[in-house]
Amino acid sequence: METQLNQSQMKTQDLTRYRLKDTNAHWNLSPEELQRITVEKGMGKETNNGTLAINTGKFTGRSPQDRFLVKDDYTKDRVWWGKTNKAISPENFDYLQSEIENYFSGKEIYVRDGYVCADPKYRMNVRTITEYPWSNMFIYNMFLRPEASELEDFEEEWLVLCAPGYEAPEPSKVGLRQGNFSILNFTKKIALVGGSA
Repeated sequence: METQLNQSQMKTQDLTRYRLKDTNAHWNLSPEELQRITVEKGMGKETNNGTLAINTGKFTGRSPQDRFLVKDDYTKDRVWWGKTNKAISPENFDYLQSEIENYFSGKEIYVRDGYVCADPKYRMNVRTITEYPWSNMFIYNMFLRPEASELEDFEEEWLVLCAPGYEAPEPSKVGLRQGNFSILNFTKKIALVGGSA
């Protein structure tokens, strides 16, 4: 089965380059569409004033003990390693990336293209793939938004895979403290978020 796309402002994209198969991908939906889907799926409720209320689960932030940076040739001498900047091996990162890719395959997912830094000289394009529509709405508010014309040939510099419903089954075997994690890989330019919104 080919990846099905629901998009209004983008050319057809193939998610197999991210090793995602049989997904129903929604591209760059408006906040109104994301809110409607969130409510329809029972993931949140509209308050009396029309805002969206979400229960994000037991993790409401990023504990420093569950944030990691991949320690490799690029980062080993550039990062001040310690309690705040915790290391994880490239092999454990690759395993968790593969796990999230497999977890996403066959699911309905939400893709958001955005960028960081308003100055074009330093701008970095970021593509975020989220499991939940409300996570995608958070990304809509967090990153700067390209113009419709810029989305036509958008190429990301960084990729973020956000899977709040995935928790590592055996955390200690892959260098984690518990099942949730946030990991940056500066060599691959990929961020993984698992078990936490």
